[in-house]
Amino acid sequence: MNVHAQRFEGFCDEWISGGAASGRATRRDGAHPIAGEAARAPALPERWILSEGVPPGRRNDARTVARWLSARLRAAPKPLALFCHCVEDASRILAACGECGMRVPEEIAVLAAGDDPMACELQPVPLSCVPLQGERHGYEAAALLQKLMDGERPPRSPLLVAPGDVAVRASTDWTAASDPLVAKALALVAGNLSRPWGVAQLARELGVPPLRLGIHFKAELGRTPGEEILRQRLSKARTLLRETGLTIEEIAVRCGFCHASYLSNLFRRETGMTPREWRNACADAQGQR
Repeated sequence: MNVHAQRFEGFCDEWISGGAASGRATRRDGAHPIAGEAARAPALPERWILSEGVPPGRRNDARTVARWLSARLRAAPKPLALFCHCVEDASRILAACGECGMRVPEEIAVLAAGDDPMACELQPVPLSCVPLQGERHGYEAAALLQKLMDGERPPRSPLLVAPGDVAVRASTDWTAASDPLVAKALALVAGNLSRPWGVAQLARELGVPPLRLGIHFKAELGRTPGEEILRQRLSKARTLLRETGLTIEEIAVRCGFCHASYLSNLFRRETGMTPREWRNACADAQGQR
């Protein structure tokens, strides 16, 4: 998830329930700044570390942890993007959001490291995750060990294994907007993707002229209402292709496309692949992890 593109006001890059993380006070290269107004000075992401906020004897007490998390969530700027150390920690965040009455992802977007599809889908809000490529880590470690045993010199710098592509689910599938009209329009589109409507129908639903709606969208998101409707529909189509066995025709209906061939043409234009090719590519990538 691109935090800048999603326009979140705050970004917590690590919520860790275990021991303290190293380097907390130092800036890391490539750290994401807060994604607020363009003129606002960049700021470092926060880190929420349980061992630094809760006494040692209370860290296993669920109520204490929940109260601590709830206090941090209430005090954080909204909308907030939060990256969690693991699926278990993300689950605690989602539970705390529910207790606080905070909406996910509209107010708090949650992304976690690791990808257990069953655990992610069974959360109160299906959880987006970054697969960590554990099998690839093992392969690279074994290959390095073999080289060392053969007498080769160790590498001068650590070997890095890139994570997999983000598995986008409902916990991050949102574009934040400070403009009330745009925010209402985004929620309306997201909740009614199966409706075969366009900009005129959306503007009528909101009670504003289409031109005015377009001006607000351009100022807030840099794209037109029509482009946003298409973006959300294609995003939903990608999710259904990756995570379900629905036919292309069924997916087209659920995403508001008038027929499957229209979905296929737009999908190819945006991704360079047909929906079926994209689904097969996802299955192949999953099999290699």
